[in-house]
Amino acid sequence: MTGWEAISLTELPLGLRGRIFRSPMPFGDFDPQGSALNAFKKQEVSVVVVLVGDEECARKARRDLRALYAQEGFNVIHVPILDFAAPAKVCLDSALTATIEHAQAGRHVAIHCHAGIGRTGMFAACLAKRVLGLSGRQAIEWVRRLIPGAVETTEQEEFVLSD
Repeated sequence: MTGWEAISLTELPLGLRGRIFRSPMPFGDFDPQGSALNAFKKQEVSVVVVLVGDEECARKARRDLRALYAQEGFNVIHVPILDFAAPAKVCLDSALTATIEHAQAGRHVAIHCHAGIGRTGMFAACLAKRVLGLSGRQAIEWVRRLIPGAVETTEQEEFVLSD
């Protein structure tokens, strides 16, 4: 047991009609039994933001997660970001906007990368900047209180701090 296996969902308190959660990748190294997928269903999540590429999903979860999500009836927002990296700003902007719009409409959203810490923490911090009006530094501190170790790399920090 890695210590992360007991963790499935963490709610990000953004004050929107729909709830937003972060999780590790279902069936990946940090959730090998796929308990996060069951938690998505239990929490009535209808939108999943996937921050990993299809090849990484296939390798780490040993399945096509986007196809599984579609089969289960989830809407998928796909923004492939390399592990420990940050995307081009334009790539994340539309995903952030779509996530906020879904949550404002009352739909529950789950966000994951592999462990649910680096890329997911970066995405969550960017959400906090937009929704809560926090500065980049405040958003990183906010997300790290909820997800210890979030926004793992200097590149990810710089992405959140930039405007």
